[in-house]
Amino acid sequence: MENSLKNKKTALLIGSVIAILICLSPFLLYIHNLIPDHLENFESIFGTIKGGQFENA
Repeated sequence: MENSLKNKKTALLIGSVIAILICLSPFLLYIHNLIPDHLENFESIFGTIKGGQFENA
């Protein structure tokens, strides 16, 4: 009985992490559009993001 409850908690945790990653992926792919063009580099929790490099595309 305890093993079944432990498996359900683990499955819920893994499923929640996957759902969060799926929900955040569009934001992470288009984060460069949120950076103002006049900034050369933008420091974020994901690292340094270069701004303004897609203005001529």
